[in-house]
Amino acid sequence: PLHFVVTVDAAPVGSLAHMRIDPNNGVIEVGDMRFAPALQRTRAATEAVYLMMRRAFDELGYRRHEWKCDSLHATSRRA
Repeated sequence: PLHFVVTVDAAPVGSLAHMRIDPNNGVIEVGDMRFAPALQRTRAATEAVYLMMRRAFDELGYRRHEWKCDSLHATSRRA
């Protein structure tokens, strides 16, 4: 996994990672998301995920971006 820190006003408020990186098939997964309560369900959280997707498609040239969650984790399912 390749982990990234999410900051708001220079303060760390979360992290997420590119996982299951498969350049041969053009597939990359985002996961291991951990957002502080102050970041959850905010525009900044949406922007963090968008930036990961934009990087995967525009900068790294992947054709598929996967977002998986544990089916037993209700908060992840709602997202």
